[in-house]
Amino acid sequence: MLNMFGNPLISTSGLNRALIYNKNLPMRRLKLHEYQAGKLLHKYRVPIPLGNVAFNGKEAFLVAKQFG
Repeated sequence: MLNMFGNPLISTSGLNRALIYNKNLPMRRLKLHEYQAGKLLHKYRVPIPLGNVAFNGKEAFLVAKQFG
């Protein structure tokens, strides 16, 4: 399987389920939480949509309509 950049995903056991592998880059095993990734993207002005919580299908539909 390839990620969105065309790099293969390597599946491993344990906590490292999907690591991006590129033979030209060192393996750092860096893990980001969602809030850390959002802060990093915000720092470089990458637009990210704000999310909402839905507890059923009807709420999910209403949240999805907000994205346009």
